Amino acid sequence: MGGLVTPVDAITRLQEAAGLLLDRARQVDGMRAKEGRLARQPNKAVFPPGLFRQTGRAFVPYVLEMQQGLQSLAEQAQQLSIRAVGARLDAFENQFTALNRAIRQHELTDATGPAIAPQLRAVVGRYRPLYDKLKEYKEYERRLDQKIRQLKNDRFMTMQHQAEILRQYQRLGRCRQAITELEERLEALEAAWRQ
Repeated sequence: MGGLVTPVDAITRLQEAAGLLLDRARQVDGMRAKEGRLARQPNKAVFPPGLFRQTGRAFVPYVLEMQQGLQSLAEQAQQLSIRAVGARLDAFENQFTALNRAIRQHELTDATGPAIAPQLRAVVGRYRPLYDKLKEYKEYERRLDQKIRQLKNDRFMTMQHQAEILRQYQRLGRCRQAITELEERLEALEAAWRQ
C-alpha cells in the first residue's frame, strides 16, 4: 500500500511542478514581450472559458492563479472530503496540462522561428501517426476519468463499486503513463530535429 499517493502528496507535487512552470512562463513571456506579441490583443484569453478566471496573452498570470488555487487547496485539504480534493486536483491537472502544452508550443515556435515553420509542419506530418496515437490516448483518458466520476457519484457505494473504481484508477494510471512516454518521445524527436 506504500505506493498510494495521498491528496497532500499530489498537491505538493503539483505545487513543485507549477513552480518550475512559472520559471518557463516568465522566460517565454519575456521573449514574447520583446517581440511585441503580448501587446497584440492583450485581453484575448489563451485558454477556453472555464479553465481559468484569468484572461490575457501572458502565461505568468495563469500560472500564478493556479499556484494560488493550489495553496488554498493545501490549506483546506483537511476539512474537505477525498472526493472534493480529488475533483479540485483534476481541475488543477487540467490547468497544468493546458499551460504546459501552450508554453511548450511557444518555446518550440521561438526556437525554430517563422522561417522554419514550413519544415516544422513537414516534420509534424512525418510524426502524424504518433500525434494521432496521442490524441487517441487522451480520449481514452477522458473516458476513464468520466467513468470514475460516474462511479464516485453513485449514492450506494458497495465493495464492488470500490473495487471497480480502483480498477479504473489503475487503467487511468497506465493510460497517463503511456501519454507521458509518448509526449516525451515526441519532444525528443522534435528536439533532435531542431539541432
